[in-house]
Amino acid sequence: APPSTVTSTRRRGAATMALRGFITWYNAQLASKPYTTKAVGTGATYFASDLTAQAVEGSALAPQDRATRALKFSAVGGLWVGPLLTAWFGVMDRFVPGRGVRAVATKLLVDQVIQGPLMIGSMFALCASLNGASVDAIREKLDAELY
Repeated sequence: APPSTVTSTRRRGAATMALRGFITWYNAQLASKPYTTKAVGTGATYFASDLTAQAVEGSALAPQDRATRALKFSAVGGLWVGPLLTAWFGVMDRFVPGRGVRAVATKLLVDQVIQGPLMIGSMFALCASLNGASVDAIREKLDAELY
């Protein structure tokens, strides 16, 4: 095989091994520190997703303001959403055990009726609060658009 093919194959192999190593490490972290691991992962995901949303929107904000906005969203993800969902899914698994069709359908229904409105409303309120909205403004917007 040409040298470039051998080098390319070795790089792919090294990347695959690195990915497997990361997955093994991540799963160990989930087992030993589920709340911390999910909080950090959710915070990082929220940071990246907000920066992506700003790029798609064509944000005219200064770079520092874009970073500040992303950090605020990341804080909501890492300090609220990640830990809350970790606890919520633990409760769901305890009260509705199993992975069959009936259990999954039950979990889906309960999740959408109870947890969904709580999560969306609280996330909106936290983000709005971090951006300086008053309690009255948050309540009005929740009443008008969510509930």
